[in-house]
Amino acid sequence: DQCEAIYRALTNGDSLLDMLFCNTSGDTEQALRTHAQPALVALEWSLAQMWQAHGVTPSIVLGHSAGEIAASCVAGAMSIETALELAVARASLVNQLPSNDGVMVAVRCSREEAEAAMSSCLGDKAEQSLISVASVNGPNSIVMSGVREVVDKVLARLGMRGVYLQVSHAFHSPLMMDMEAKFRAVLESLDICQPLTTPLASTVTGAVMSADEV
Repeated sequence: DQCEAIYRALTNGDSLLDMLFCNTSGDTEQALRTHAQPALVALEWSLAQMWQAHGVTPSIVLGHSAGEIAASCVAGAMSIETALELAVARASLVNQLPSNDGVMVAVRCSREEAEAAMSSCLGDKAEQSLISVASVNGPNSIVMSGVREVVDKVLARLGMRGVYLQVSHAFHSPLMMDMEAKFRAVLESLDICQPLTTPLASTVTGAVMSADEV
């Protein structure tokens, strides 16, 4: 309910609860694009509040993608108001990008195997700039992200099929770079630099920021 009130104020009356409980009408896919990131942040932050209300406090937190916004908020770097403002702005900037036939595919292989396949079957730097390893979920579990034709080419070299994810864009790939400057400006405008109260593991660097760090 707290996140719902914040979100309504940020979006001139849009409802996260309607989205979460499937009470929306019209274009469901477009609604997901608009609401998914702030809905993830709201749900994850609310779950953390529920656990802490029952005396379960984290010794460390981490999160990937929109989850890292929630994790940073739980760690004390920003307020929930700021976290949702960031998620709303991030979703808006993503929605302004063309999809460019972007896809994401989960593959049972290592990062090294995927990158070796990219190097061996992609002809030039231009083609190589259309795909990347979007996340490393385990020693033999990664997600590749990029232009469908190029992703299919790498899968063929790997001799694997993979599982295509339901996404609107090739997130965490070079296809997102056109929003970098605007996203950086959003980050610089927000107060996300409060001293941490809980250690935070970065999914970008792998390093752990300790409590009291900014």
